[in-house]
Amino acid sequence: MAIRRRFHSLRIGQMGKQVNIGASVVFEYPSAISLADASTINRGSVIRASETGRIHIGQRTGVLEYTLITSNGGNISIGDNSWLGAGSQIYGNGNVSIGNHVLIAAQVVVNTVSHNYENPEVPINLQGLNVAPVVIEDDVWIGLGAKILQGVTVGRGAIIRSEEHT
Repeated sequence: MAIRRRFHSLRIGQMGKQVNIGASVVFEYPSAISLADASTINRGSVIRASETGRIHIGQRTGVLEYTLITSNGGNISIGDNSWLGAGSQIYGNGNVSIGNHVLIAAQVVVNTVSHNYENPEVPINLQGLNVAPVVIEDDVWIGLGAKILQGVTVGRGAIIRSEEHT
């Protein structure tokens, strides 16, 4: 673990103290990535910034196994004391802001882009994109498998569950 941390610290734009990086983690455009103190990126995760998109992961924030965070040219900011469940995906084309103390369960998708489709005479892939930011405010819980789409703001203290529990 110490060797892996040392290797990544030479490449990542900003790395705080006591950052934990699991095996097989991939950082793309690492100079555009910042990891705050005591953040954790677990095995198999991919953190993909870009030439124009930055990614920030806050203090004591955990990214669980096999999570994909990709800026796709936008910016992604994840606050302090937050949690991203295993297999989650965050697509930052239109910018994503995730607050402090946010719990995101496994297999959640946050997507800031979709295709326009209004004109049935034109192929969908030629109609352009609908890109808008996603904002998830502080103290939010997003349950297993939920999908948060472009243009959505999830207010402070909200709970989103994909199914009812009895």
